[in-house]
Amino acid sequence: MALRSMNRDFEPLRVESPSVEDVVAAVKQLDGKERTLITLEVNDNHHMGVGGGAGIYVVYMTTDNLRFKNLVIPGRKGPKVMVTCGGQEGDFAPKQCVDLWTARKAAETFALTGQPDPELNWENA
Repeated sequence: MALRSMNRDFEPLRVESPSVEDVVAAVKQLDGKERTLITLEVNDNHHMGVGGGAGIYVVYMTTDNLRFKNLVIPGRKGPKVMVTCGGQEGDFAPKQCVDLWTARKAAETFALTGQPDPELNWENA
């Protein structure tokens, strides 16, 4: 497993075999402006991305880089939410926007198992 993050100036940071504490710290550092995306990489095709910051996060994962799952909060409705992920602002359905606790839990589980947290809700993209 590797942890990769990039700041606004596109300076990459890569940590091989990150601890759970490294992963949690990286998620907490997402601020929605300067630091907007981390990936946890099992290999080139199997990874999780956590984007956004400042209380609004978007999380996805894939095991083959062809089929993706989005972390969702079922039943959450409303207008699209603008979230910056990977330096680009995008509009996301409210159900895809999760809080820090939920994003952190998803990232922790993925860092330990390489799989989506079964206690959270995942939707095929």
